Amino acid sequence: MEGSKDAYVIVKRIMNIPRLEPHVYSYEYTAMQDTIERMVRDGITIFSNIS
Repeated sequence: MEGSKDAYVIVKRIMNIPRLEPHVYSYEYTAMQDTIERMVRDGITIFSNIS
């Protein structure tokens, strides 16, 4: 779980967009894939390393 917290902090720091609340999914993505895909269906993807 520590990796997820680190990923969130890195995204907030690099993106540096006021009021941005990024949703960063790393280790837990596989377990929650169906739920996450429904949540982000109409969202805007800024970066994805999924081909």
